[in-house]
Amino acid sequence: MREISEELLIQLAGDAAYKRGLDYYKQGHVGQLRLKGKTIIAEVEGSEIYQVTLKHTSKLFEGSCDCPASEGFDFCKHCVAAALVYRDQLQQDKTLQGSTAKDRLPSYLMTLDKQQLVAMLLEQLRNDRDALAQLTIKADIAAGKLNDKAIKKQITAATPLNKHLHSYPQVRNYFARLDAVLSGLETVMPDLPANKALALTDYAIARVGRALDTIDDSGGFRFDALERLASWHDRALSAAALPATDLAAYLFSLFMQPESEFYPSIPEEYENMLGEEGMQAFMTRLRVAWDALPPLQEKDWAAQGDYLHLLYPLKYEAISRNDSEAVIALYAKIACDFGDFLELSDLCLEYNMFDQALWWRKRAEAVKNKPYGATAALEDNQIALWLYHKDYAPVVELLWQRFAKWPSVEHYQKIIAIKGQKDDQKNRSKAIELAKQTVNNQNKFYGQIEAANTIAELHLHFQEFAQALDLAEAGKLHPNLLVKIAKANPQQAERVLPVLYRASRAFIESSNNDGYHRAIDTLKLAEKIAGKQYAHQVTQVLHGLLAEFKRKRNFCQWLREAFTGL
Repeated sequence: MREISEELLIQLAGDAAYKRGLDYYKQGHVGQLRLKGKTIIAEVEGSEIYQVTLKHTSKLFEGSCDCPASEGFDFCKHCVAAALVYRDQLQQDKTLQGSTAKDRLPSYLMTLDKQQLVAMLLEQLRNDRDALAQLTIKADIAAGKLNDKAIKKQITAATPLNKHLHSYPQVRNYFARLDAVLSGLETVMPDLPANKALALTDYAIARVGRALDTIDDSGGFRFDALERLASWHDRALSAAALPATDLAAYLFSLFMQPESEFYPSIPEEYENMLGEEGMQAFMTRLRVAWDALPPLQEKDWAAQGDYLHLLYPLKYEAISRNDSEAVIALYAKIACDFGDFLELSDLCLEYNMFDQALWWRKRAEAVKNKPYGATAALEDNQIALWLYHKDYAPVVELLWQRFAKWPSVEHYQKIIAIKGQKDDQKNRSKAIELAKQTVNNQNKFYGQIEAANTIAELHLHFQEFAQALDLAEAGKLHPNLLVKIAKANPQQAERVLPVLYRASRAFIESSNNDGYHRAIDTLKLAEKIAGKQYAHQVTQVLHGLLAEFKRKRNFCQWLREAFTGL
């Protein structure tokens, strides 16, 4: 393993960050380390609790943190503090490994009385809330005090409300503690009466829903706990063995609650449990609720969400019955703007209802304040109407007009997909010529650079690799496209290598880890294409990049690891 020296840490973090990290280490700001193979994870307390990830192999030692200073790729003061604790642990492990007394620690613990051991354990548990929660549950079980009321208290304590948490570490810790409590309760839940287990599960899910009112869980940390609760729900509901109509009523009540999204999809995931009778009872309740709603009059997103929640299961049931009229009627009830009307026109065409498709199109055309993109949307609908009657000529004409405004391989492929069109030299030449006109005209909606990229993409698509290389040498193209062109011309190393160097530089200048890795992959491709003839040139370029971008420490470190001769 690579030695973690003071010099290495200063090299990785810089002198100032190293000194601040050393203070954090001495003040005990580093939590317990977790080792996963060559990866070490630790939480470090700063202005907030941050998570540090270290990697240690025989050749490298690197780290990153989720604090603002690191942004997920730089070696910061929190990384230094965690690295110093990890170094201590390695030294302890080394000392232990050198000991011949394998039972030294167990023998030492045997000399302590129970009171000392309990005090030692409680001291350790002060910094491990998850373990404390699980041991508390085990103590309640041993004392025979864990009934349904006690379990409800445990769930309530594990889901405090109004916490207003937004940072990833805070939210992660919140739901980790909840999942630890649920894990501790796992063995006792099956022993409860089914109705009580079901009520507790519903209560826990409702608590999670209320907690999320003030917790930003965009990282999805709640899902482990919710997956466990879903398994409890399935087990308790199966054990309850409710009559079909009662089960339908219960599931419908859940379906109508905001927390329904935290359960397995209702009613689909419960179809086997409901059976035919239960499904019919559930859908009847759904239709009654739907019929009670008036037609939607305006785009109120909150109200529309309530409509769509009821609509989707009704829609899938109608599709299963091949009842296209019912599907159209469902969407007609919530259609109130340009997009809705045009979507219904397209849907009617799918169901071979041409007259209705025209009627909904006219409603869309009659809207006074059309949204941005309405012209293109009406054109798409008109194309669908033409294709319905196999009127291909106006479709091709309109698609070429679009291509002339926004040349792209995708637009070209749409043209040649129309019946009667071919990917022949005539269409290829026309596509290239129109794209060149866009470059010359500098279409304000498209841009000269994007048009140049498109021309090169078209040449690659047509396997005209030499022409694509000419463009790569002559103009500014996207670095990913430069790499594609280089791969298509591997035999022209003298011309291709400068193209790859430009692409590498563009990736490096993006100043993120993904860009650094792309740059290194591109330089490896350059090394492969260079062969022995241009190997010296590649080496010179690599040394030049190290000197020019020396402040991008991650890039320089990874480049040296990828090219060991540097």
